[in-house]
This record gives sequence, structure tokens and C-alpha cells, in this order.
Amino acid sequence: MQDGQKVCVKCGSWQNWRRFLPVSNATLSLLVALTSVLTVFISTFANQYRTIYPVREVDISGSYDPQKNVLTLDIYNFGDLPAKLATNIHCFLGMENAMEIALGMSREDEPAAMVKYWTVENRVIGPRKNVKVEYALQTDALSLGLQQVLCFSALSYLGGKTKIEDFLLTIVPREGDYWWAVDAFFSEELDMEKMYLNLSGDDPESPNYSWH
Repeated sequence: MQDGQKVCVKCGSWQNWRRFLPVSNATLSLLVALTSVLTVFISTFANQYRTIYPVREVDISGSYDPQKNVLTLDIYNFGDLPAKLATNIHCFLGMENAMEIALGMSREDEPAAMVKYWTVENRVIGPRKNVKVEYALQTDALSLGLQQVLCFSALSYLGGKTKIEDFLLTIVPREGDYWWAVDAFFSEELDMEKMYLNLSGDDPESPNYSWH
């Protein structure tokens, strides 16, 4: 054996750190092949799992233009399924603290004046896509003024079994600003249907009460 020689020319054994590993070249080759197979299997399993149990996650923010009475929603779909926004958004005026109501920290049981916004734009947001949708006030004769607003809307996840998810929007006016921030709230703890009926004063049997 010469100095620095890593493999014995007679027995073929390693002379460096690898001699302490009781693994042959054939075993190492099998381990490499097994690793490759496991990688493909895990990737395939993960894809199949997300097909059966897809991720549903949408982030919504927005702004309101008080001059044009236009509500703009900025939606990003982080999930695996396309999502579709409702055509209409129902908004109640004159809330003392719309944010606290949306967070479930306070409640409003008295009926309030309602306005509706609608859109004819594309409302479908593909997986890992971002879309902006503008909603216009259905009447030109009304302005929000400087009132806080609580809005009800919904989106549906398409593909497979359709799932509808309700959400709330709050508009808090800022005097002198060209636009007001719009915040969205998703909550499974709030009874949004009961809250909507309290604010609208509608008959739950009426076909017009829903915001979906």
C-alpha cells in the first residue's frame, strides 16, 4: 500500500473513513435507488392527499373610493381550488364600531339602512392567483358619508364538492382621504345569518334576505 492510497488493490477495501462503515458498494447503490423511489412516492402521495383534501385559503383586502362609490377587493388565492366571489355585497350603514362587530366583540340588533354593491367583472380567482374586483353602488342617489359600514358577502370554492364561505367587510371612513381601507373577516364562530337578519329586519323565509 502506498501512502495516501484510499483503496487496497488486493482486497478492494477502503482505507479512509469509509472503512468504518460496514456497507458495500452494492448496498450503497441500493440505498440511492431506494431514496429515489421514496422521493417519488412521497411526492405522489402528497399530491393525491391535496387532491382529496385540498387547501382552501383566500386572503381579502381592499379599498373604498368615496368619490366614485366604488368598492375594490384585492383577493389572493393561496389554496388548491379556484374560488368565486358573490355578485353582490350587502352593506349596512351607520355602524358605531363595525370592526368590533366583525370581531364578535359587540353586537348590533337594531335594523340599519342597507345598500348593495354589484359587479359584472370576472369573479373567479384561480389557485395561487391574484385578482382585483370592483363593485359599484347600485344607486347613484346615495353616499356613505362618514359612516362606518359593515358588509356581508361570500365566496365559493369550485371543484369537487362546492363549499361556500361567508365573510364580513368593514369600511371605516377617513375624512379628507381619497380612499378608505376595507378589511375582511372570516369567522366560523359568528352566526352571520342571524346577524344579517337582525340588521336587515328581513323575514328569513324571504328569498331576498341572503347575500350569497
